[in-house]
Amino acid sequence: MSFMDSNEAVGAIFLVAGGLAVLAEIHSLTVYFLAVAAGLFAAGGLALAGASFTTDLAALAVVIALGLPVAHWWRGKLRNRAADDLMNDDIGRPVTVVDSASGVLRVSYRGTTWNARLESAEQGIPEVGEHYVIVRREGNLLLIGPPAVR
Repeated sequence: MSFMDSNEAVGAIFLVAGGLAVLAEIHSLTVYFLAVAAGLFAAGGLALAGASFTTDLAALAVVIALGLPVAHWWRGKLRNRAADDLMNDDIGRPVTVVDSASGVLRVSYRGTTWNARLESAEQGIPEVGEHYVIVRREGNLLLIGPPAVR
């Protein structure tokens, strides 16, 4: 007596993979993983309903192919001026180097330490206590450059 037949096993694999795609979406916030998750859930549901593996794969492909353009459109609708302004609000703000010896540049900003990278490799290795300004932000990584001379 087997624990699961092959359709149930395939369905379970698709459903677990769909759950992992949802988790990836939570961490990436790109919306594209939702289209992949929808395709995996559709394929998993069909497999559990007894559909052939070929049908499962076809459903996966169709749902993802239709879902990705929708996700792209939806992501464009979610972008707005306020979100862009918030992301760019850090540009020009001062930071202070707190650690550069470990190979990872750490700066003090907004009362905590952040990972940072010099905008240009020609700037040398920053010393603890040196002041820089934020040039750009890539997620939680601050790209920093020398402060403007006044």
